[in-house]
Amino acid sequence: MTYRDEISVLPRRPAAILRWLICAAVLLVLPLVAGDYLITQANFIIIYAIAGLGLQILIGYTGQLSLGHAAFVAIGAYACGYLEKIGVPFPAALPGAIAVTTMFGTVMARPALRISGHSLLVATIAMAVIVQEIATRWSSVTGGNSGMMISSIKLFGLTLARPADLYYFYLPLLVGGLLIAANVLRSPLGRAMTAVRDSEVAARSMGVDVARTKTIAFGLSAAFAGLAGALYAHQIRYISPEQFTIELSTQFLIMLMVGGVGSLAGVVFGAVFMVMLPEALGLVFQAFGSSGSGPTGARPIIEGSILILIMLYEPFGIHGILLRLKAHIRRRRVAMAPGAAMKPQTEPG
Repeated sequence: MTYRDEISVLPRRPAAILRWLICAAVLLVLPLVAGDYLITQANFIIIYAIAGLGLQILIGYTGQLSLGHAAFVAIGAYACGYLEKIGVPFPAALPGAIAVTTMFGTVMARPALRISGHSLLVATIAMAVIVQEIATRWSSVTGGNSGMMISSIKLFGLTLARPADLYYFYLPLLVGGLLIAANVLRSPLGRAMTAVRDSEVAARSMGVDVARTKTIAFGLSAAFAGLAGALYAHQIRYISPEQFTIELSTQFLIMLMVGGVGSLAGVVFGAVFMVMLPEALGLVFQAFGSSGSGPTGARPIIEGSILILIMLYEPFGIHGILLRLKAHIRRRRVAMAPGAAMKPQTEPG
């Protein structure tokens, strides 16, 4: 692989281009062959993946631990819902919600510059609790415990209400988010984030503005979460404070660890895992004559066991497993190539 291939966001080799074209064709045809339920699950996968992109930038590439991602998602959801409630059209409400969430994330980054590690983790938990409490108490804006009803997306005279309609609207947003994140991570800013993650002292010695880098990372993370929150609100058409708890933040973190920390592709794999694993377990339980939820407590035990096994035996998650499998297949092809065993061994030097 050349340096140009390494820094390129889009694939350049014919085999890679062909794989991406096949993947794109499958994604575009999916709503035509799948039912509404499966498309709805695909929509949740996209929403989770968009939220995970922000958390990947913050944790996987900048090294800032966080369990408060649900707070950013909540702000995006409530901001978009409230703006539409007061008459702002969706094409303007969505960027507005992202802007509000980004601003909140940037403000949150300032006190976070003074702490790190477990202290930062506790601070993000406190932030999530505070945001949830504000959503509960500020009933004139959020509806309090009664929640907020969300209208269907109205885009240029079209109403997007069917799962397939939402899917075709969400999918380009995920692709765009992946391209933006990939471009950022290949830029000098992305290199600075990686340097901060590896060692703040070494990053400062190389001239990296650590405070600025952390602030931008928090802002980008919040922006993606705000977008995911707005899409989530329109997907379920109703939001309440109980939906944005620490448990949701924990799910995002698990999604990141299972998919692969430090990998954009791992975000998508982790989202598929989080959304589809409960459905797969339900099918297994039904096959053995049990109810869809299975024996009491079985589902969280199985999910936790899978997570522990992945953390113990494959720290790079599903993406790491696929990379190892790809490397193994490549080695087998080289070993089975005609004349591979007859190639002369050159002497070193």
